[in-house]
Amino acid sequence: MKFYLALWFAKLMGIAIKLVSKGRGTNLPGEKALKIDPDFVKHFKNIDYSKVIFITGTNGKSSTTNLITHILKENGKKIVSNLEGANLLGGIATVLAKEASLSGKLKADYYVFETDERYLPLIYAQLPAENMLITNLQKDQVQRNGDPDFIIRKLKEV
Repeated sequence: MKFYLALWFAKLMGIAIKLVSKGRGTNLPGEKALKIDPDFVKHFKNIDYSKVIFITGTNGKSSTTNLITHILKENGKKIVSNLEGANLLGGIATVLAKEASLSGKLKADYYVFETDERYLPLIYAQLPAENMLITNLQKDQVQRNGDPDFIIRKLKEV
């Protein structure tokens, strides 16, 4: 029951935000849904994990996500993707809520998600994708990530 409450709340919040400011609300509805149901993303129906692709790395995540999504769409595939770049769990929860039916069912051929390299284990715990593309790993945001070995250890968890 928590899932449905979270889903409907996220959908309503997404509609309200869109009315106020188009292009906004790529993360907030999912964040709030995760407060209601911490396992929110786990409960969506009809997701074939072999058709889920995570794209992560230090640089190039958005470009690669857009490219793969474009190629698949041009070949007639229905894609669910976080093209806005909201690449934490809240952003993925937002796009899933937006694309799902009121009962939480999704209809897509592929799911292509840009994911923050540091938070990939948290995302994977709720959405166990079977495919991952790593663009690159290099020293970036030293205060946050330290060095590439830190990120490699995070990715090994997945």
